Amino acid sequence: MLMAELKAVVEDIESQVGKPRRSNVPRGGDLFVYPTDENQQALLIELKQAAGRSIKADLPKTSSSKKGVIFGVPIHESEEDLLQELASQGVTKVERFHKGTGETRTALETVALYFEKKIPDRVTIVAMSFTVKPYLPTPFLCKNCWRLGHTPKYCPNTAKRCKNCGEEHDDTTHCSTKCVNCSSKDHQADSKLCPAFKKMQAIIKLAVEEDISIRDARFKYESSYSAVTRKDLLPTRSPSPTASSSQEFSLLKSKVEKLQEELKEIKESSIKGLYSNYKKLNSDLEGTKRRVHDIETTFMSRFDNLEQLIIARLPVVTQPNNDESLFPPLPSDEDTDSQRSNQSFILVRKGHGKKKEGSSPQAKRGRKNNK
Repeated sequence: MLMAELKAVVEDIESQVGKPRRSNVPRGGDLFVYPTDENQQALLIELKQAAGRSIKADLPKTSSSKKGVIFGVPIHESEEDLLQELASQGVTKVERFHKGTGETRTALETVALYFEKKIPDRVTIVAMSFTVKPYLPTPFLCKNCWRLGHTPKYCPNTAKRCKNCGEEHDDTTHCSTKCVNCSSKDHQADSKLCPAFKKMQAIIKLAVEEDISIRDARFKYESSYSAVTRKDLLPTRSPSPTASSSQEFSLLKSKVEKLQEELKEIKESSIKGLYSNYKKLNSDLEGTKRRVHDIETTFMSRFDNLEQLIIARLPVVTQPNNDESLFPPLPSDEDTDSQRSNQSFILVRKGHGKKKEGSSPQAKRGRKNNK
């Protein structure tokens, strides 16, 4: 497209939808127009003609804040049937992901959904509910020059370059590994571990989360990243000793205050726990004391009743006179010996049989005397 034709197209577009934020023409000839708001974006999408030319406006693939992904959708469900079920939920387009090419191309259970507004948390297909996650496109990687950020269609290089070293040579030439995106000798240009690839992923994620263009996301990412790493990446003038001491003092002061707050929280939580345990132990101790007191009271009451019962059953004893003793004195040893000497003992031998009455010698003598 010639400059005059491009200028006429841009002016016609501005007359129909208003002046956009900016516009440019990257490699490939497409016109990129950045709207000022969502209303102007909707008007741009509805444009069909500008400066006598037929045009078609689409959202770029990187503008994915309105594109979500659902997983586990049955393969036999067609895109038309899914769109018919999801149209009432704000879905405008359905795309099923596929694996392989040509005859080996097979459908997957992953489906992309385009929404009129921001994506919801969930969508429902018949009786099945699916979680909708933001779609994060893979960074563009040119298979011609193996650089990030564009596709072979818009590659400025005509000759194919080596993926391993980034130079132009045939497949039989031996080369050393060197990534063309980060100059690292540890991986090839298509490695997912490449720092440049990870950076592009972070920029795309930032664009999706904040609903901004890739260019704005790149500028914001690099601004925040450079602010954090400038000290390590760029040579800076060393601060004066006074300023350095002041900064270190402020940093130490903030750390001390933070530690004091943490200690205070730990102390409060510990004391609170100890106090609650003390209250519980004190309550248990009071309960134990009450139970012991009740047992002691019951035991003493029963002991008093037993004592009264024993006293009531004892015989009544008459009070002796003054000169009489209730209990006689114990005999002395001499009295005991005299009593033993005065006692007579009769030894009786037990016979084998029963003796007849009057058969003893004493009985016989008695009978003679009587005669």
